[in-house]
Amino acid sequence: MKRHLLLSVCAFAALAMACDHASAGPNAGGTLIVHGDAGVVYTNDIDDYTGASPLPGGCSTAETNYPADEHFVWWVKAVFPESTSPRLLGVTFGVDYDAAAIVLEGYGASGDFELADPNWPEPQSGTAVTFQNTQTAWLVDLYWFAGYNYSGYGTDVSFDLAPNPSQGAYFADDDVPSTLDPIEELGSLGFGANPGYLPCPTEFPTTGACCFPDLFCSMLTEDECNAEGGTYQGNNVPCDPNPCEGDPPTGACCSDGGSCSFQTQEDCEDASSHYLGDGAPCSPDPCPKPGACCFGEDCVFMGQFDCEDEGGVPQGSESSCDPNPCSAPTGACCYPDGSCRFLNEADCDLSQGTYQGDDTSCDPNPCPPPPTGACCSEDGTCEVLSLVDCESAGGQYLGDDVACEPNPCVITPIEERSWGQIKNGYRPQ
Repeated sequence: MKRHLLLSVCAFAALAMACDHASAGPNAGGTLIVHGDAGVVYTNDIDDYTGASPLPGGCSTAETNYPADEHFVWWVKAVFPESTSPRLLGVTFGVDYDAAAIVLEGYGASGDFELADPNWPEPQSGTAVTFQNTQTAWLVDLYWFAGYNYSGYGTDVSFDLAPNPSQGAYFADDDVPSTLDPIEELGSLGFGANPGYLPCPTEFPTTGACCFPDLFCSMLTEDECNAEGGTYQGNNVPCDPNPCEGDPPTGACCSDGGSCSFQTQEDCEDASSHYLGDGAPCSPDPCPKPGACCFGEDCVFMGQFDCEDEGGVPQGSESSCDPNPCSAPTGACCYPDGSCRFLNEADCDLSQGTYQGDDTSCDPNPCPPPPTGACCSEDGTCEVLSLVDCESAGGQYLGDDVACEPNPCVITPIEERSWGQIKNGYRPQ
């Protein structure tokens, strides 16, 4: 057993040194924290403090500060989002601190085997710890330390977690070879006025297996799965083994010619046919036969689903293009004089009218009345009329909204006189 663990931790350490980055595995999002518990007293009589402070309240209840000049025990713990399913088999990390101000009196790994640097646990050294059994809890003890801050050599100092100088900071799962997930953040323990640092992990949205019609499985949230047309299998249900295996569902598939057959959606769409849905029956026959399809005023005899796909208006199963059912719709057409005619849009536009829309009516008249204004007749009288009515009456239209009060129609008097009479007017008397 010892030889097996030694080989495991050596392989893990070698893999960690070889990897530049890791693909997301079951330990993604995890952090390392340092937790102190003043209620646990360090004594040489106890060899192992693993599990002595389990943090039942979760990561947020961890203590990250101790007073100076007193002897304490503290723990390094792996913490994972509670929405995940960790599978921890190994970890690499390091430590950094002021060795003059922080004195270590004891330490020990909480795993089953350790491969540490020769100078471990001196500042800027590292270790790798592995477990015989896969750890699946959200909080896992990895290491414990005992010591104190000697304030005579430094105050407000901290004991910091850091990447292993040669192997980085990684979690390893129980796959062969292991998937390595980077440790998201590393915490610290502060002394005196230094509060330390507590990096609790960010919770991930709960995911589960999402099955698609082609039996493909993807880990998604329930909302993501529904939005992409999949079938959600439940929170934390894995894709390995694939829960989507089995015969894909079938349903009614309508060909362009109107025949119905049971097929999978993929086979139906590959044949350029129309799938009506999982479990849709072929009896009674749901598939329309080819018929008239209107594109404006043009009629084409074709499959009804193809008609819709190409932007036409299907006229119904087995409908005919003779006579043409695609005549242009009609509606009210308004003219400047307020009159209304029932025309199609093209004819309305040609006659300088304004089309009011398909199926609109001229009864009651939807057309606004023409504007009116003062209309002057030859005898100087004024009447408020429209331009058309004024000109029809032989009057002079003075403009829209011009009033007849006061009368704007002025008549210039004209007296008929001969040229001789005009000259006589200028002779001396």
